[in-house]
Amino acid sequence: MLLASGCDRLAVYRAGRPAEVTPPSGLLCSDDGWCWENPLPMGDRLLAVWGVSADDLWVVGDRGTLVHYVGSTAGSGSWTRSSVDGAAVSLYDLWGRAKDDIYAVGERGTVLHYDGARWSQMATPTEATLLGVWGDNDRVYAVGKAGTILVDAGQGFEAQSSGTQRTLHAVWGSGAGHVVAVGEASTILHLAGDRWLSYEQVAGGGANRFPLTIAPSTPSAAVDLLAVSGSGPSDIFVAGAGGVVRHFDGTSWRALPSGTTARIHDFAASADGAPLAVGADGLMLTFDGAAFRPLDSGTDRRLYSAWRSPQGDVFAAGSEGIVVRYDGTRALELAGAAARASLYAVASRGGTAYAVGSGGVIVERRDKRWLRAASGTDRDLYAVSVASDGAAFAVGQLGVTLRGGGDGGWQLIGEPSARTLRGVWAASGANVTAVGHGGTILRYDGVRWRAEQSGSDADLLAVWGYLGGRVAVGSFGTLLRERGGRWSADSIDGLTAEAQQKLVFRGVGGSGPDDIYAVGDGGVVARYDGQRWRLMSSPTSQTLRAVSFGPRGAAYAVGVQGVLLELVDGRWRAHDAGTTRSLWGVSAGDEGHVVVGDQGTILRRDALRPELRR
Repeated sequence: MLLASGCDRLAVYRAGRPAEVTPPSGLLCSDDGWCWENPLPMGDRLLAVWGVSADDLWVVGDRGTLVHYVGSTAGSGSWTRSSVDGAAVSLYDLWGRAKDDIYAVGERGTVLHYDGARWSQMATPTEATLLGVWGDNDRVYAVGKAGTILVDAGQGFEAQSSGTQRTLHAVWGSGAGHVVAVGEASTILHLAGDRWLSYEQVAGGGANRFPLTIAPSTPSAAVDLLAVSGSGPSDIFVAGAGGVVRHFDGTSWRALPSGTTARIHDFAASADGAPLAVGADGLMLTFDGAAFRPLDSGTDRRLYSAWRSPQGDVFAAGSEGIVVRYDGTRALELAGAAARASLYAVASRGGTAYAVGSGGVIVERRDKRWLRAASGTDRDLYAVSVASDGAAFAVGQLGVTLRGGGDGGWQLIGEPSARTLRGVWAASGANVTAVGHGGTILRYDGVRWRAEQSGSDADLLAVWGYLGGRVAVGSFGTLLRERGGRWSADSIDGLTAEAQQKLVFRGVGGSGPDDIYAVGDGGVVARYDGQRWRLMSSPTSQTLRAVSFGPRGAAYAVGVQGVLLELVDGRWRAHDAGTTRSLWGVSAGDEGHVVVGDQGTILRRDALRPELRR
């Protein structure tokens, strides 16, 4: 378990207005010390939520995510992350009897149990993915793919025959002897003694049967059922794809209007049988006794799971790490995000950092807070650089260029080219280089942009400089160096021209004129030692998008599917980023190293306290 201290507040912008949200007192960090700073508490998909009270929650999700939230009377809370060796699999559901008796289920037949102190893995007789879990005082049931049903009566999990090969998505019961499982193609199973029976087998049954006669108003087309809940044997709700909701009153099933065609993923049960439903596109519905009506969830993100606390608050968890709390009046994110748009580049100096991305988004880190800044454009921004004098520059789609830094905000400084600009490097506010499509190279002197001759028509995707020179890289293996105001192409030692042209370089950086690195597709890394370029060994075949060197000797490269590399003693080694999201930009700074990526991902590693890792 790892808890690292982090930022003080996070600014969340809705409807064009900033709203400050107090984030957790601790940040969730990877084994190598990369901590989530946006979104909070994390950005990976959260698939289930369950708790003991409104101030004591667990959420689970992708890559073995197990996160514990402990709230406080002040309204803030802390998050801690647990892990189980050998169980870095997606966890799909969560249920417990008490704070020291909790179960999580997931891929490869995984069942984890929490005893109040630690999580441990339980033995199961299956490798099938488990999607749902529920229990009573005596037994725990888990269901999943290929009709898998497991039961633990206190002696460990054993398989039960379901009579179907269809995927079972959820399981629920109202007590011993009354358990229902639902799944693919409108499958509804009921536990009768020690047998699971479908509604066809028990329709019109006797006292110990489950008469699942479908009312004529129910759509005849089979749909995937993803959720089941209720208050007892004569009050059961099921729901799933297409917004379908059905209710059983003890005699027959009938369709209920949901007012949506969105996928319903889960119910939050209540003692009085009035469930709250959540689903795709931030769907949140409440039942008024006759029909479901919509609620404002405060998000358009997919909500996979919901749980109602004894105090009546409903918590929902979903995509991009979102956790929503509905108190009966309004829904608010339990933590929040300064931005959820993809971030393509980041630059930092001291404690200040700038990240830019899709739709003209700019977020700034000041005083340990990420804040949304007005950019004045809706064009994608692909690169950002901070000069030694604090001036910041961003460039992007269709030649847009911006200047920022300090407290003056961001201003457009012209569109010197109709071609998209992909890279920027600023030595000072009066010495800026931008590169882009079609071999474009531009120089800004503090007043205007002027074009420079690159001698290439390749797309230039990144630029970096040092005292006395600049380097630009791009498609077709392009490696350009500027010396004395003239740009010329370099070749890679040991490669034919044809082989080099098959490479694509997307990032460039270094520590000086005799230590420059270019990274790109297929995990390629090339190093310039002051005399020639040579290919280096790389631990990944994934595309690398950016590389950065810090003033304290730190060096990192990032890429797709969460690839993050560190240069140690002349060799690149893989880091645990704590996410599989694609990473687009990295800035190695003197106080901290920042990585940005898809869906607002911002990770930070403390440069001054490297002991903050597990």
